[in-house]
Amino acid sequence: MTGKGWFFGGAGLLFFVSLSMRLFGIPNILTPYPMPLFFVAVMGGKYIFPFITPLLYILVLKIFSNSRHFSKVVIFLILAFAFLNFFYFLNAWDLGVQYQSYEYAQFIAIENIVGFLIALTMVLAGHIKKSHRLILTANLTLFILLSWCAFPYLGEVL
Repeated sequence: MTGKGWFFGGAGLLFFVSLSMRLFGIPNILTPYPMPLFFVAVMGGKYIFPFITPLLYILVLKIFSNSRHFSKVVIFLILAFAFLNFFYFLNAWDLGVQYQSYEYAQFIAIENIVGFLIALTMVLAGHIKKSHRLILTANLTLFILLSWCAFPYLGEVL
């Protein structure tokens, strides 16, 4: 895929992943509401939230993708978001169990763990092999996680 394909194709995919939150209604194991998108939607930005992660993705690509340190930036982003997501789960776990169910909270946690491990494995392999395409895929995977299931809403069912 060309640079523009990664740029626009990835942003389009992220738009549809973010939009899936509205299409499927209440949070479920296939479409858990990511907390940042949930807040934007609740605060009246229901037409803005599908554009948040695509714009952040485009910004990261625009600034860093041509850098020789792009793989290190993606490794840092994945580890930083995984770390923050882990602490988010530590603090929100009881709410998830109380309002959603233990199985729901556990399944969403597993989705996050697997997703971050896949993204990290891809970027590390891309860094070792010097594969720009694999690093781009890992970056897109990270933003898909952020659009889909990272920092999920674990409160009362709306």
